[in-house]
Amino acid sequence: MIETASLTERIEQCERILKENSRSQVFAALADAHRLNGDLDQAFRVCRQGIRTHPDYGAGHLVMAKISLGRKMYDWAEQELNKAVEFDGETRLTEQLRVEILLAK
Repeated sequence: MIETASLTERIEQCERILKENSRSQVFAALADAHRLNGDLDQAFRVCRQGIRTHPDYGAGHLVMAKISLGRKMYDWAEQELNKAVEFDGETRLTEQLRVEILLAK
């Protein structure tokens, strides 16, 4: 598990990068850090905005799938996971997340 101080630093660093370049793909790392820090609402907002800018970025959709799973939005999580696989292919991580979503449903 990542320590809170480490997550806070990661969030601050990602926010600085996004402030300098609002079109950066670092939004996925920022959203994931918010998710890991327990702030699913902020993670969702950051990721949704980033996906609007980068609709073909598989990692962004993967993070959104994790956030949606955490928010118990299982159908949305599954849709986002499918988009991630469409753009980046199936991996062990996507297979594992698919199982987690199916078990939660």
